[in-house]
Amino acid sequence: MAFAQPSTLSEIRLEVATLLKMGRQALQSNAFSDIIDAYIRSAVSELRLKAEWVELRVRLSTDLIDGQNTYDFPDNMLPQGLDRVCVVDADGEIYDLTAGLSTSERSLYTSGDDPRSMPVRYEIINKEINIYPAPDTEIYKELVFEGYLDPALPFAATDAIPLDREALIKWAVAKGKMDKGRSDAVASMAEAVEYTKLIRTAQSDFSGFRVGGRYAARAGGRQKRQPLGATPNYWLYRR
Repeated sequence: MAFAQPSTLSEIRLEVATLLKMGRQALQSNAFSDIIDAYIRSAVSELRLKAEWVELRVRLSTDLIDGQNTYDFPDNMLPQGLDRVCVVDADGEIYDLTAGLSTSERSLYTSGDDPRSMPVRYEIINKEINIYPAPDTEIYKELVFEGYLDPALPFAATDAIPLDREALIKWAVAKGKMDKGRSDAVASMAEAVEYTKLIRTAQSDFSGFRVGGRYAARAGGRQKRQPLGATPNYWLYRR
């Protein structure tokens, strides 16, 4: 079964304008288009906080640097959407890192003449990720992030929005009605909230929301040395 394709800003704009009874002629005005686009961007911001979207699930990797603890956290990944951090050794073996460490652990992992070893802990501070102990790159080669991208806000008419079309339209229309003080604004907002809850309930046992409401099963929980690529719908990016 083919998955639904993401809608573009112009496609969503037309439907939102119709539901707000603004009509096609209103869209010929840049001012009206800008107003509707603002509602849509607000809806995108709302939805990306309410759900993890499978289409946005990725694997990002970067080469480890010998003895270095600190690396840039991917700019386009949501920290709250980070699902897994692991290192890969020269033989392709995978080792998961655990979030957080105590002061005593930090001291332990950074002391000694040569504290390099297999990284086992990580912490994220100010868009940087610190891993401990620092890696020995004769053995450990890559740092891998698995999680969800932060969907970019749409500005160009052709920008694709990889979120559920119906949910996006419901939220944008509700935002528009609230802004205009429409009498049915509260009802529209309640409808948007309820629709999102229904998707969440329908997909509660899966890894995230699908565009069009379709979804894929997880390949199982996070496991020690779980093979990379075991979870469906991943892309590989090297930084």
